[in-house]
Amino acid sequence: MNPREELKRRLVNERIFCEGQAFMAHECSSGLHMHEVFYKRNDAKTKSQRAYIVNKRNCAIVCGWFHEHYGNARKFTEWFAGVQQERYLDLDEYLSYAPFKVRVSLDSFL
Repeated sequence: MNPREELKRRLVNERIFCEGQAFMAHECSSGLHMHEVFYKRNDAKTKSQRAYIVNKRNCAIVCGWFHEHYGNARKFTEWFAGVQQERYLDLDEYLSYAPFKVRVSLDSFL
């Protein structure tokens, strides 16, 4: 199993349901997907960058419907930043030390 599939399996077991439900009530469909929130797969050009984004701090578990309609919505990203900050006290450090030319900061979401 590749690292992304392994992380998805772990997060589905930990988080159990579509995290988009806590953001906005909706009828889930199309199974659960792992969605990279802060750093996207398109941002990752090198192997080390791809490995960096496959991280529990960067990923949400959402249903297919939510992923398609709200996965890239700024309001969801801002909301999810608050959720992840409560879960992982080192979220700001994770975002700040990313191996990308353009880094995001927690302050830009909160």
